[in-house]
Amino acid sequence: MRKSRSFPLTSHLLPLTVLLAVGSCTGCGDETAGPSGPTRSYRMGFSPLPPRPDGIAVFNSLEMWTRRADAGIMHVQLPWAAMLAGSTAAAEVAKDPLQVANYYRTKGLQVVVPLDPTDGLDRSAEAPELVAAHRSLTEPAIQLLYRQYAAAIVSQIHPEYLGLAAETNLIRAVAPAPLYAAVRQAANGAATELGAGGTTTKLFISVQVETAWGLLPQAGGYVGVAQDLADFSFGQVLGLSSYPYAAWPEPEQVPLDYYTPGGWGERASGPGGGGRLDVGVRLDGGFDTRKAGEVPAAAVDSAGQGGCALPVPAHLYRPRPLEFSPADPGEPRFFCLPRSG
Repeated sequence: MRKSRSFPLTSHLLPLTVLLAVGSCTGCGDETAGPSGPTRSYRMGFSPLPPRPDGIAVFNSLEMWTRRADAGIMHVQLPWAAMLAGSTAAAEVAKDPLQVANYYRTKGLQVVVPLDPTDGLDRSAEAPELVAAHRSLTEPAIQLLYRQYAAAIVSQIHPEYLGLAAETNLIRAVAPAPLYAAVRQAANGAATELGAGGTTTKLFISVQVETAWGLLPQAGGYVGVAQDLADFSFGQVLGLSSYPYAAWPEPEQVPLDYYTPGGWGERASGPGGGGRLDVGVRLDGGFDTRKAGEVPAAAVDSAGQGGCALPVPAHLYRPRPLEFSPADPGEPRFFCLPRSG
């Protein structure tokens, strides 16, 4: 199932690191750059997904949204080929991920790093570089590389939030059972090791909202995420990944409680259970900009019941500061986090 898209930070945007090195102090000392104070009840951020896959477009979009954001996200597909060829996790993190994180820091932004151990374009499949090497996340040696990479991200970047698996409910729904089991084992193993090391980074997984509603794939009704909360009980934050346009042709069709069904923030019982989880929401472009304002305000604001309130509907799908032109608006990712985080 080709549905979700992650940002392969270490692949096709090779000019990015050079551009960041050249422009990393753009706005340094500029009072208009970066967040100026807590003017919202949530933290707002974006990812560096450009309208075109080239470094100049990435840098221009970064310069635009970092002046308006509180946080920056980089959704990283692991560099399996490089690590299988002998490179260390530390060496790979020191490349693009660290450069982007340092750039975010110069802008005064929190850093959010979701790791994607499977294929971000096909949740039924292994990561393409593992497939090409005839390897699998089910192998203990590959899971070790994953844990080492997660540890390197924490030790070098010190992100405020680290995602250890993405859209776990969609993986469970469409991938072979051994692959989902491997994702669960790898993520929990990394969480255990990071916790033993005393990390202060908040750990999380994300779930796919349309899948939880039984819409992608069609499941005949609301499914929920109780299984995910039980399988990944280490989570301190629950990420909601949503492509609402995949299920609702018109924005006004989005239900008022779309991001709060059953209490997204309820932690499952089990190890570390009890209490509530904060909720972070990530929404991707898709609706026509002219219709973005038609999304019911109550549907947008409803995420606040889970610990994260969203801004006005016009910011939901194609944030206007990132529109390059009517013919080439790009598809920026918007996300928010609890201000308390």
